Amino acid sequence: GEVKLKLTVPKTGAERYLDNNALEAPLSVRKEQLRVLVLESYPRWEYRYLRNALERDPGVAVNCVLFHPDIGKAGVGRGYLPTFPKDEELTKFDVVFVGDIGTDKGQLTVEQCAALQKLVRDQAGGLVFMPGLRGYESSLQNTPLADLLPVMWDDAQPRGWGSSTPG
Repeated sequence: GEVKLKLTVPKTGAERYLDNNALEAPLSVRKEQLRVLVLESYPRWEYRYLRNALERDPGVAVNCVLFHPDIGKAGVGRGYLPTFPKDEELTKFDVVFVGDIGTDKGQLTVEQCAALQKLVRDQAGGLVFMPGLRGYESSLQNTPLADLLPVMWDDAQPRGWGSSTPG
């Protein structure tokens, strides 16, 4: 419901003006759930960790699309969507996590990238990129998501610099 929050700071030392030592503000308390969509190509460690953490939070309703491009069908189970959400369904999400996924066969289409861009532009939806070792996200620079990518791609090294050796 609606409550008033009051903050008071006690007088310190030789303080002369006590008028600014208290502040009141209205506060609206309501139960809401954050709607999250996680898009990923393969069930890598980062995806599994994020999905499990979000599912444990009672303030989050999580759905996933796990594309599995090599086998040609999406992952199934509790919270999984069989395909990328259509426009009307996509508008229900507050945040979308885009994992190691691009526009290769069996992954996102340019139209779906445009829908994600529209979600951010028109609805102020959150968009989080989680790149991976396969480097699929480099193909997103040729889609409507290009302006939203937080990096400048080095065409000479599209998969970035790193080592697959743990350590």
